[in-house]
Amino acid sequence: MLPAALALGGGLLLLLTGRAEPMVLKAGYHGTPVLSFLAVVAVSCGALVLTQAVEPLMPAFVLRAASVLVFTSTPVLLIHGAVIWALKHQMSGWALFAAAYAIPICIGLVLLGVSGRVRAWLMPGTQGWRRSTGRTGTAASGSPT
Repeated sequence: MLPAALALGGGLLLLLTGRAEPMVLKAGYHGTPVLSFLAVVAVSCGALVLTQAVEPLMPAFVLRAASVLVFTSTPVLLIHGAVIWALKHQMSGWALFAAAYAIPICIGLVLLGVSGRVRAWLMPGTQGWRRSTGRTGTAASGSPT
């Protein structure tokens, strides 16, 4: 866990001190050569390993909520740009940011409720997802906790 914390901290330090400029891929800006890439990879890998380490300590309701949000990531990735494009003249700043994520998350939640074949085609990776039965001891995936 210490290497993960060092990677996360080192990457953040590079970004926060300005040694590595943030990458803005949509604008075609790749930041500081080599250092920005290393900082982003270090932050990503460090956060992933730290999350895996603390996952057993998290309450079941947090894990269920996180699972549902993870399953909505495909619609967020694919739709948020269209929401920004459609609303950029009506909203700006934090309102546009919130709409760009809230609308695709809602669409993703609706898609989680449709039949398995349609959901598998529209949202790859959700084939094993089932709604919670409401019984104690089951997670959002339907598997025992």
